[in-house]
Amino acid sequence: MQGKSRFLLDCALGWQPRVRATPALQLLLAQLGSEFSYRQVQRILAPYCQTPPSHATIQKRVASLGKACHQKEEEARRQLEKDGALPEQSGRKVASPLFIEADGVFISLQRAEQWKAEIKLAYAYEGKEPIGKGRFALVGKEAFVGRGGGRGKRSSAMVSLYSPDPTPIAPGFKCCGP
Repeated sequence: MQGKSRFLLDCALGWQPRVRATPALQLLLAQLGSEFSYRQVQRILAPYCQTPPSHATIQKRVASLGKACHQKEEEARRQLEKDGALPEQSGRKVASPLFIEADGVFISLQRAEQWKAEIKLAYAYEGKEPIGKGRFALVGKEAFVGRGGGRGKRSSAMVSLYSPDPTPIAPGFKCCGP
């Protein structure tokens, strides 16, 4: 790094150059940005920051974190499809049976190579428990969302959370686990 200045404390803390938000603030921006509009996040943070980040900055931060998460998910999915190796993670849930409900919707894209894309949403849950007369609550409900992909593609996020059980739960049922 000859001829370039650097801040030793920033290097020691692992902070990125020219990023004015601490890692904790970046996490907060991502969490709030996924729940509220970026302008609302800016208004929420205004009383707590001397100079709150602009809505455009919040959008860029959420997009960059989303891109990093997407790349990590894609790498895990490729690894899963390549050699059937499940992501290393302790504490994987074993649900027998595991119920999965999924659907997708096609949306139009702007300024992209493709004109349309499919957004897929899946819910996985371990069962139902009664909460009233004729009413049930899902037990262990987790939501998974992703873009496109072909039939039969497994979500590495879902596989990293649940340990697949190859035991069929009904005659004629085909397990999609490895």
